[in-house]
Amino acid sequence: MAKVKEILSNPSPDDWSLLASRAMRVLLARRGMSFAEAASAMTTKALPVSTRSIDGRVQRGSFECSFFLQAIYATGADYPCQWVPFLSKVGKAKSQATWSTCATALMAAEQQSWANFTYEGFSQRLESIGVHLAPEVIKYQVTQGNYPMTLLLQYAAVSWVDGLELFLDRADILRAGRAAILNAAGPQVSP
Repeated sequence: MAKVKEILSNPSPDDWSLLASRAMRVLLARRGMSFAEAASAMTTKALPVSTRSIDGRVQRGSFECSFFLQAIYATGADYPCQWVPFLSKVGKAKSQATWSTCATALMAAEQQSWANFTYEGFSQRLESIGVHLAPEVIKYQVTQGNYPMTLLLQYAAVSWVDGLELFLDRADILRAGRAAILNAAGPQVSP
């Protein structure tokens, strides 16, 4: 916990990765599962992954949102109610849903709460928290369903995602946004 407080009070570009890592750890902790048990659960659900792979991804905080959704599905964890329509389709017989389409649908559902959503507006809001992503890059990643979990967390910092508090405290997401702003501003020099 002291490490988390230190990181959030001393901003770095890895704050978003730290939060992604924590979200996955919370998901597993709520289910009482180790990385090995999560790997076994995912493999049982035809999502083959090794313990080492999960451990590495979580340690780095570098995984796609679709991987997070796979972990939710495989472990039977609770998730935000607005995600039910598309998470409930994945893994069903005769369903054309893939994990990529599920991740795309998740972001599309979240975007509905943002009046007149545009990728340009999203990019501008991300700029306000020190995250520099071109609208075309965001749109491509979201429509392909291969965007990183950190993008969902950054979205939550500029336009809240209801239910995300199942995995992370809202205050920590907002703190990471403020830390990113400070980091983007560079060192402050006192006169």
